[in-house]
Amino acid sequence: PCGPDLLRRASGRIQVPILGIGGVTDKNIAAVIGSGASGCAVVSAITESEDPFQASRNLVDATLSAWSQLGLGCRHDKSGS
Repeated sequence: PCGPDLLRRASGRIQVPILGIGGVTDKNIAAVIGSGASGCAVVSAITESEDPFQASRNLVDATLSAWSQLGLGCRHDKSGS
């Protein structure tokens, strides 16, 4: 695991989006995004949940909240441009 420190260093040096992957949950996704990740790839937090739909919803909510707190807004441009 590289953790938030590597994300922070890498995001300051490259111009492409970085995704956090591995061990990401709704409890730590804000820290991952706050360290410079544009978003996260999540599997276990959903597939190992008793309620995958609610786990997904919690992850989306936590992601949107993190983006909002950082003043990033929604990263998905629905205009197609």
